[in-house]
Amino acid sequence: MKLFRYIRVSTIDQTKGASFETQDEAGKIFCDRHGYIDAGKYIEHRSAKDHNARDQFTKMCQDLEKREYADVAGVLVYDLARISRNRTDWAYLKEQARNCAGVIILSATETISQDIHGDFQSDIKNAYSVYESGMNSTRVVANMVKWAERGITPGSIPRGYQRPRLTTARERGRIPEPNKDAPLIEKLFKRASTGLYNVSQLAEYAADIGLTLRGKMHHRQTIGRLLKNPFYIGKFVFRGTVYIGLHTPIISNDLFYAVQDVLNEGGRKQSKGNVDAFPLRGLVSCFDCGEAMTSYRVKKTYKRGHSDLWTYYTCYKKNSNKCSKTHRQSRIFAEAQSIFTPLKFTDIELSKIGTQVDHYLNERSASSKRDKSRLLLKEEELHELITKGVRRLTLGTFPGSEDSYLKQLKAWEHELDAVKTNLSALNNEQTVNTDELKVVLELISDLGSTYAGLNRLEKGRLLKIVCSNLLVGDGKLEPIYAEPFDAVANRGRSQNWCARKDSNP
Repeated sequence: MKLFRYIRVSTIDQTKGASFETQDEAGKIFCDRHGYIDAGKYIEHRSAKDHNARDQFTKMCQDLEKREYADVAGVLVYDLARISRNRTDWAYLKEQARNCAGVIILSATETISQDIHGDFQSDIKNAYSVYESGMNSTRVVANMVKWAERGITPGSIPRGYQRPRLTTARERGRIPEPNKDAPLIEKLFKRASTGLYNVSQLAEYAADIGLTLRGKMHHRQTIGRLLKNPFYIGKFVFRGTVYIGLHTPIISNDLFYAVQDVLNEGGRKQSKGNVDAFPLRGLVSCFDCGEAMTSYRVKKTYKRGHSDLWTYYTCYKKNSNKCSKTHRQSRIFAEAQSIFTPLKFTDIELSKIGTQVDHYLNERSASSKRDKSRLLLKEEELHELITKGVRRLTLGTFPGSEDSYLKQLKAWEHELDAVKTNLSALNNEQTVNTDELKVVLELISDLGSTYAGLNRLEKGRLLKIVCSNLLVGDGKLEPIYAEPFDAVANRGRSQNWCARKDSNP
């Protein structure tokens, strides 16, 4: 009777007790003792976790179905654990045996009968192998968690780090350290934080600066995972838990989370080309209907042969009779100069504002002192009432019933808490420095002249700082100022710089 012999050696630990030589010798002795003929050996140096990952195991099962091996009666293994360490694998092997009539599974070190009792016995041994494999996995995971709790990642390390050269098996958990790619990783993060590039463009940039995979550009998904990896800020994730690592961060927290904000917004805020071509996109809206405007470019060719690109903004409802049609970008920039007029102050106006603010602050200071004195007297009075009330309650000399007197004590305590809160608010009240206010207003006053000297991209950025929205129509331009420019434009023109509130506590 012919047999296939299957030999598997997976880990260093198994080579100590079940080495290739040991398994091979045991198989030869078994065949000689029982009169079997060796029809071929299938030697595997892989784990038994998944039969799809074991080429020799798969090839052996396929050969059992071939006609040329019809005289092969079975498979001989050193022990059942050599051929199967999971239920799926064992079921697959038994199915192969059933498909090939008469094929049996023999063990060189275990006595298994070829009847229903032997099937039951082999199933039990396989179940124990599964249990043993599971326990080994549990112990391995527990040890890996211990490494993680110590701050040393038990998993793989990302690009930009390397493990120190190992000298002994015990040094497996040594702390990773940055390598020559660390500065390149930092450059990639800085470029990603600008928000001007999508992940595909960042992958191209990574290849340009030398972050490649065997000379080829990384896939954009790989770059995306790299940019989201907290390992670069001194943390790592293991089995769903975030741990603080002992390795040296190569990216600052601010830079890392700035990149996360960009990625969460969809990979890029605006492409570099869009920012250059359409600096007002996202700011201008239709004056008539309030809808956001879209933008496009038109190539103009002149008689002399040269050409130019003109940028236009148009309402989404451009086919409606109500809305205006298109607006040229250069005209919007020119008319936007008037936006800074309400923000400009003369020296006389700045002097008046300073005088008004000084007068208001003096009044506010005097009022605060009066309020504070009154609250301190009230606090002292309530302290005395509560102290006397507690003494009377203890001695039983309080007027009226005990319940009504307890209610009175609680009312005094609530009033005392309110007084303390108001005192704290007065003590923490922020004051305005008149000189600093004048400096800020002078800077805002100069925005108009600053705007005139900027290019179109810089003008667009400045307008987006000053305005939250810009309503554009035929011959119309109405800004919606952002904070704090709305206060400067509105209160400054009304000369009402000191909005008075009721300061009585």
